[in-house]
Amino acid sequence: EMGDGIDLQTLAKRENEINPDDPVAIMYTSGTTGKPKGVVLDHCGLINKSMFSALRQGLNNQDRLCLFFPLFHMFGNTCIVLAGLIKGASIIMPCATFEPSKILSAITNEKCTAIYGSPSMLITLIDHAEFSPERWKTLSKGTIGGAPCPIELMRKLVEDIGISDITVAYGITEASSWITMTRPNDPLDIRVSTIG
Repeated sequence: EMGDGIDLQTLAKRENEINPDDPVAIMYTSGTTGKPKGVVLDHCGLINKSMFSALRQGLNNQDRLCLFFPLFHMFGNTCIVLAGLIKGASIIMPCATFEPSKILSAITNEKCTAIYGSPSMLITLIDHAEFSPERWKTLSKGTIGGAPCPIELMRKLVEDIGISDITVAYGITEASSWITMTRPNDPLDIRVSTIG
């Protein structure tokens, strides 16, 4: 509906005016190595990283991605939203800030198929009073990032809960998202002992 008023000729003209190296966004780093700084990202970097991330995760138009990472962060913006949209997946946003109760309800009620988070976020969800593995039965994939993943968490996610295709990824804002990502079928010890 949004683009219905634009004729194909105008659309083609605008597409041809965009170069892959043209700036598309300014994202801010988390300041790990100093003060946060703005990073100018281009179309090529954002789209390519999102496409490869979606491919590695096996995303498709039947997936329902649970997004509780902030959109101003590369993890939420590019690694989840853009990767999902490229494949036509649904993006489920249960809350504006990290609220475990709302997230747990959304996973169940929206039948989410993928979950994303840092180890501390996922541990908080699993340790929450409202959590039960049964509520997560629709989840089969996702990505852990932002910090090293303990083997105990990976075992719990894969073996106890059944999220068999969860990956571990490492990225930096300056690289438009992930730099490396494990494979969904990597052995658990490899998933947690390498950065991809």
